[in-house]
Amino acid sequence: MTNKRFVSKTFFKTKTISPARTILRLTKKQAVIDGIIYHTLESAIKSVNSTEQKVIKLLSDVNLHNSSIYISRRKSIILDLDGFSITSCNDDGTIYLEGSLTIMDSSSAKSGLIENTYNNGMGIYFYRSGCLNQYGGTIRGYCALYSWNDFFSPVVTIDGGIIDGKYFGISFRNIENLTVKRGIIRGGVMACNVWSSK
Repeated sequence: MTNKRFVSKTFFKTKTISPARTILRLTKKQAVIDGIIYHTLESAIKSVNSTEQKVIKLLSDVNLHNSSIYISRRKSIILDLDGFSITSCNDDGTIYLEGSLTIMDSSSAKSGLIENTYNNGMGIYFYRSGCLNQYGGTIRGYCALYSWNDFFSPVVTIDGGIIDGKYFGISFRNIENLTVKRGIIRGGVMACNVWSSK
């Protein structure tokens, strides 16, 4: 009986005192959809099925480290950065886009950011398909928007916000489906690079 009391006290001390920082870190919330809160942006995106178009609003900064956020071909996501940032450090994209993504920033500061800090990293990487509508926020990377595929041109409309590339702002094989209405596009070498051999 003495042993049981001792173990119980030790357990509660460990639970309430020792891992307090860990508990706080695990309960940090990153996104909300229709009032439902998600601990990670990835889980929020996964919860949206292919027949819906949902608004995902950030609740905190998201650090992906060397990972990417993947938006699959049948997903249609509206992402409200709300002044927060999504950052990664990888040689692909912070967002790996095959589906449809609309980016907005409802914050008063308009400080929402999608950034890849890797030397040659892309902000948004279009692979076999992809549709982007940007109405706010900043997309930043070695190349902010990038597509290499010869068989399709990403469907991109920029109607606000900033495209900011350390080397290229936009680098596509062709830009037949690129529409720029307003906003800022800049690159350290070139704002828009078209590198098709055709």
